[in-house]
Amino acid sequence: MSAVRLRHQATGLVVTASEQRSQHVNKAKALRRLREAIALRTRFPVDIEDYLPSELLASCITRGRQLSVGLDNERYNAALCEILDVLAACDVR
Repeated sequence: MSAVRLRHQATGLVVTASEQRSQHVNKAKALRRLREAIALRTRFPVDIEDYLPSELLASCITRGRQLSVGLDNERYNAALCEILDVLAACDVR
């Protein structure tokens, strides 16, 4: 069996990946899932009236004001987390 199960000790989050026959590929998928789960769990309330994008998020926005960060980018999860915080502050569900 090539399934991979990862547990984050600090939060107790557990993720698995078993789609591929390659344990190496499943480990990469599980790690990506764990990072995403941690980012989604560690969100913070945003005061939308005083909000300015963080340097990290600002670096992901193009001159044309579009978000440009891919799934494989190390900044993806943090940018996603901040965007979700802003949307929640605007009462978007």
